[in-house]
Amino acid sequence: MLRSVLVAVGLFGAFIPSLAAAEPLYTRYLAGGTCYQRFYEAAHLRSHPRQTISKFHVKAAKPDPLASSHPNRFEVSFGFWVKNAGVYSARAVCRSDGSAAACNVEADGGSFRIEPRGSSLEVRLGSRLTVEGQKGMSPNIAKGDNLLMILPKAGKSEVCM
Repeated sequence: MLRSVLVAVGLFGAFIPSLAAAEPLYTRYLAGGTCYQRFYEAAHLRSHPRQTISKFHVKAAKPDPLASSHPNRFEVSFGFWVKNAGVYSARAVCRSDGSAAACNVEADGGSFRIEPRGSSLEVRLGSRLTVEGQKGMSPNIAKGDNLLMILPKAGKSEVCM
């Protein structure tokens, strides 16, 4: 009997890492207002001339009524700076898909996918991403070298965009 209990405990323990991996992206990475952002330095932008984004950030939107009642659906706020074109920001509604999330931008602005990459988040743009800024609509940033961005967690002293 004791042997059966020990085997059962051992089998359960083997599943604990996979249970943590199955935890919704929102709960593991975004709850609590954690911001993920990246500033692209001039040297990087010179070596990637088809990249028009100089900064990108994403964090949980506040307040988020979706996440409070449905942890697999949540809202994020995000923003980006386009070289020589301004600053843009918007919200997106995301739906967890395994350890990742598919996000649709408000006002039919396009889509992107968020996925964990170590302690960072990978943002992969869909075929289109345009949002409204202070001086009109952004260009479609879902092209060139903007399609994939790795965003590290912002430090506590950093302002999220």
